[in-house]
Amino acid sequence: METLPQLPQDIIVNILSRLPVKSLLQFKCVSKPWRSLISDPHFAKLQLTQSQRNGNFSSQRVLLITEPPESAACEASGDDDDSKLILKLEYPTAMKRTPDSDELMDGQVDLGGSCNGLVCLVFENDRVFLLNPTIRETKELAKLNAFDRMGTFSYGFGFDFSTNDYKVVRAARPSSEDDASSETEVEILELKSNIWRRIEGFKSEEKFYELVPVPDHVEESKDNTLVLGISGDCLCLFYGYDCENVFEAWLLKEYGIKSSWSRLFSVHSILRGYKYWENALCYTKTENQFSIAQGFMAVVSSGHSTIFSKTSLFHHINGFKRFTFCLPFSTSAAASLSAKKKWRQPVASSVLELGGNKIAKDDVVRDDPTNNVPDTIFSKLGMQLHRRNNHPLGILKNGIYEYFDTNYPNMFDKFDDLCPIVSVKQNFDDVLVPADHVSRSYNDTYYVDSQTVLRCHTSAHQAELLRRGHTHFLVTGDVYRRDSIDSTHYPVFHQMEGVRVFTPDNWEASGLDPTSYAAEDLKKSLEGLARHLFGAVEMRWIDAYFPFTNPSYELEIYFKEKWMEVLGCGVMEQEILKSNGRLNSVAWAFGLGLERLAMVLFDIPDIRLFWSTDERFTSQFSQGQMGVKFKPFSKYPPCYKDISFWINESFTENNLCEVIRGIAGDLVEEVSLIDNFPNKKGMTSHCYRITYRSMERSLTDEEINDLQWNVREQVQSKLNVVLR
Repeated sequence: METLPQLPQDIIVNILSRLPVKSLLQFKCVSKPWRSLISDPHFAKLQLTQSQRNGNFSSQRVLLITEPPESAACEASGDDDDSKLILKLEYPTAMKRTPDSDELMDGQVDLGGSCNGLVCLVFENDRVFLLNPTIRETKELAKLNAFDRMGTFSYGFGFDFSTNDYKVVRAARPSSEDDASSETEVEILELKSNIWRRIEGFKSEEKFYELVPVPDHVEESKDNTLVLGISGDCLCLFYGYDCENVFEAWLLKEYGIKSSWSRLFSVHSILRGYKYWENALCYTKTENQFSIAQGFMAVVSSGHSTIFSKTSLFHHINGFKRFTFCLPFSTSAAASLSAKKKWRQPVASSVLELGGNKIAKDDVVRDDPTNNVPDTIFSKLGMQLHRRNNHPLGILKNGIYEYFDTNYPNMFDKFDDLCPIVSVKQNFDDVLVPADHVSRSYNDTYYVDSQTVLRCHTSAHQAELLRRGHTHFLVTGDVYRRDSIDSTHYPVFHQMEGVRVFTPDNWEASGLDPTSYAAEDLKKSLEGLARHLFGAVEMRWIDAYFPFTNPSYELEIYFKEKWMEVLGCGVMEQEILKSNGRLNSVAWAFGLGLERLAMVLFDIPDIRLFWSTDERFTSQFSQGQMGVKFKPFSKYPPCYKDISFWINESFTENNLCEVIRGIAGDLVEEVSLIDNFPNKKGMTSHCYRITYRSMERSLTDEEINDLQWNVREQVQSKLNVVLR
């Protein structure tokens, strides 16, 4: 009897990782290898990643915790009368059973948090449980240390990628303010050790606070519950009307701007008989997910409704009648606030979540001779401008998505949240960049260490996605290159990569060879994209060279009375396809810079504006639509400062720009070489003109002089040049 051919292991892993948890538990019984695979922590992480990308939800869903203690999953909408109950989930009996007997008891259940499909629940501020609602399994953690039972408690639950472990945090404060020991106590439990450890010296009173106005719709009542959370870079407000049995979610699109509050959804009158909505465990709509209540605390006062946002875990404020808060494990980018400039976007955190991984600053910026990533570049990680629907880059990305969705429905997979920290192999070797290519140098690329870089292009993910079985995909992301300083260059910009793979069935009937077929389809597709973005424009194809495509082309359009390059593309090298399991295939690939196109489409004159949080800029794109033309606000005067020095053999202009940008940031508009000459001793002098200009305010002479003095000191010490 002929045996059936076996599927390759990577295909089996790919298929199984897409199955829901209940099905996987059944497949564990198929064979020992499958049982071992499904039980492997690496497979569990892969399955979690796949489930988070699942876009099967046709509507918004929110999981609520209510009283009496049950959880309820609801479908919600922006319309008041369009919510419905999907299911009710009772807590496991184990939570109500006393440790020493099978006797059941009633008590208060508090939410510790939710993470990766797990829910942390606290019973009577005494016992902590982890619940997996999908498989109905519960694990009780170590018992909490004794504390004033009438005190105020707050909990947090999350995953620490640096230790690969889940953690639970509790902050507690005694009920009596006159108590000499009325300090906030904070304890943390790591799941692997299952031991509560107290954090010494925790003083939340020293943190800064800022007022954030609540929406006009929110009623000023002590009977209502406010809970804060984060969605991407935005602040969220979850609001419950106890008397009306209503739960609403609001989003603050622009920090500190009251008019930018918008309601996301509401749940109305579908669970009569419950006392109130305590808060939300989680919320989903296709691929969007809220990280609930990380790093914020909402307080409702007896006199007025005000939100105090903060970076500390817990704080006690006199005079407020009711507290509702949750705790984070790490400060998110939206939770770290500037204490001096109220309207500005929150400062980037020292711990970021990138592509599903927690990245600490020390992981990227190191005191290491192989590391050349400065603080200024780390501050841009996790900003993800391309994922903001009311930002020019996000608008352009969505416009390109619209073209491919219309002309190639349900064909292209889209990725816009892949981690920008990649291996040298991914960034260079996998796309056939020669070993001696200039782009590999420390002068052009940001190295985390000798084997890891900040990606220079979105092509760094091409091989990985091909290996995972994707044949049609678009990858959008932030990319990093050490570069000069002027109005069109910036060390962080955004690219979109597109790939389409063909099999013999596609080209055999055409009568064309595989390469010609792919090239013809490529040009047809991208000419259509150019017309979609720019209208009926004249186009031309220019032969080009890229290491990863052959033949290679650049598409230019005649726009505003001049020829402009739109993108680079070509037929993918066969070596890339074969090394990633795509035998007997041919493919095309393209790459385009979002900033380059957005500056033309939206009439944005300076690349620094994409990073501006000034409302005069951001408000112009609040509708999230193509066709908007940027209207410049007052252009502030430039200030010119020159610096001259004798260079050495190791000097490069990129290193100079890195030093200047590290001191002056986006206050530098341009750095240009205005003079150079050799002397009789063979030394060479360079004179650079630095143009300082803020996009948002006038700079004072004193401020510029201080910057220039620091620039001179740092250029001399870091670049080992001799100032003239």
